[in-house]
Amino acid sequence: MAKTSGTKKSRKNNGFTQIQNFIFSNENLNTYDKMVLIVLKKYQFKEEYCYPGIPLISKEAGCSPHTVIRSLKRMSTLGYIYWYKTGRHNTYKIDWEELKRTTIDSNAR
Repeated sequence: MAKTSGTKKSRKNNGFTQIQNFIFSNENLNTYDKMVLIVLKKYQFKEEYCYPGIPLISKEAGCSPHTVIRSLKRMSTLGYIYWYKTGRHNTYKIDWEELKRTTIDSNAR
């Protein structure tokens, strides 16, 4: 088996993204919403904000750019993410506390 080089590209693909379990049981989120959240979390690292573009989110979430935008608008309306333009780039902030609170509320019904 050939060794892979230590390039940035190969290291970038070797990581993992940790997702809180309550995301999977949130009844307010559809499958696309969950995939978009996972991609946003991937780029959030330890920071509060992340900046991936719609085409990148679309590619990694496995859906169309239109579906990504519809999902972002829906989650923004629900108060789960804050999404705004910064110059030519999008900036996203996930409100993990609101996601957790509404998951607990919806599961208590």
